[in-house]
Amino acid sequence: MDPSALAPERLLVFEVRGPVFSFITAINNIVGLELIDEEALETDEDKSPTAYLLVPDLAALRSIESLWRTWCRNEPLGTGFTGWRNVFSLLRDLRLWGPQDRVEQQDVDVLAEEIEWRGEDDRIRLEIELIYRKNSQVAAGAEQSLRQR
Repeated sequence: MDPSALAPERLLVFEVRGPVFSFITAINNIVGLELIDEEALETDEDKSPTAYLLVPDLAALRSIESLWRTWCRNEPLGTGFTGWRNVFSLLRDLRLWGPQDRVEQQDVDVLAEEIEWRGEDDRIRLEIELIYRKNSQVAAGAEQSLRQR
């Protein structure tokens, strides 16, 4: 596993409204951007598709967030941001990847049904994906959070 492959603190979530194809086209028109699992989006029949963008560094991420906030306030983005205007016009929301993205409601519902069917004392096999954290303070905080559950 490559420890730098996924850094959740640099993952942006795009909640798309409208045709997914238009969103993919708009993203692809911005040089240097690459969607994660773009193939899944192209055939997604979900009424509220979600796309993920891994941003290479924190400064770039903060810049995109700032542009989004400017867009949400109906303020002009300035010269050179036509590509971003096209992307933002196709979004319901843009946010940092967070707790609501870790386990989807559909998964929660399936687990609840499984627990109800099997009983609370029966074991249920789960597959989880772990993320390596270089920052020991962040890793310790995540570990503490897991222990509290």
